[in-house]
Order: sequence, then C-alpha cells, then structure tokens
Amino acid sequence: MENQIAGNGPADSGFTMMHTPTNYRFTFRVEVVSLDEFEFETKIDCLFIDAEGAELEILRGARNIISSMKPKIFVETHPFLVPRIDLAVVEYLESFGYASQTVYQDQNVATFKFTPNLLDPPDFCVGKNGEPVI
Repeated sequence: MENQIAGNGPADSGFTMMHTPTNYRFTFRVEVVSLDEFEFETKIDCLFIDAEGAELEILRGARNIISSMKPKIFVETHPFLVPRIDLAVVEYLESFGYASQTVYQDQNVATFKFTPNLLDPPDFCVGKNGEPVI
C-alpha cells in the first residue's frame, strides 16, 4: 500500500502527516505496511501511537493484533489536523470492547489510554526495568 506524506517544515522536522496534502511545502510517497502484516515473535502488550493524523489508519491496520492480543493502547490524536479523529479513534476501539480514559485534551491534541479490561491496573504499560511507562 502507498500513502502520501506532507508537511510545512523541513522534511526531517518531525512534523509530517499521512493524509491528503493541501498547501504544504513538500510531499512525497512512501510505502506503508500494516502492523498486522508483521510476524511478531512475542505477544504485543502495549501500543503507543502518535501519527499526526494517521492514528485511525494505524489502528485499522492492527485489527488482528487488537482483537487477538488485546494490548493496552495509548493514542495521541490531533483533531485540528483531522476533525473528529479523537471521536473516531474512541469509537473504533470501543467496538473491540476497550474502555477509554482521557489523559489530556484541548483544541489541538487529545491523548487517551485504552484498556481491554476495566479492571486493568493503573500502571498502564511497564518498561524493561519494571517501572510504569505511563
């Protein structure tokens, strides 16, 4: 599958978006692969997604991981880039039985934690040293 990336800063600025470009300084095509296309050697326990407007596409490409592995998911959305993306992400993950918790929200950014079980402990994801990541 192929998608376009667009941005207003330098190509390596970290601010690029994967959606239909309009009025951007640069665009280029990239090949994309869904998470479901990878063969992981271990169970996926946690997903962190901050993709400047492509969050829902990434989640759709992880449908099998979400339904079979039930990872905890942390998503930062950007409603100013893609209107109502925050609501679409919440609705999509709730369709898998996930519970959502809003971590932060303003007119530009909405950050959520999603758990497949309401009884999951508050230490959302645990790092290699055993400390909570979020």
